[in-house]
Amino acid sequence: MFQILAFTITLFGAYLLYLTSRHQQFQAQPLKQRYRLLGYLLLAAAFCCFYQSLDGAPALFMWLFTTATCLTLMPIAAILSPWRKAK
Repeated sequence: MFQILAFTITLFGAYLLYLTSRHQQFQAQPLKQRYRLLGYLLLAAAFCCFYQSLDGAPALFMWLFTTATCLTLMPIAAILSPWRKAK
């Protein structure tokens, strides 16, 4: 249960971090920088959820793996999205 919750929180945290970047492709303007702090807090909460269901080293590995995967797939999803802003 905590692993699904952790993955969902990681996805939302990575999405917020991507939307605050000036290179994001989903909106005309990036989100304000205060949302970046919320993204980092969500990623920290995801690590806490992973730590509840796994031991220390596997929790850290799962957290790093899911965070890196989500942050890598955000630009690819933006390129393939039909709702992408027109250039």
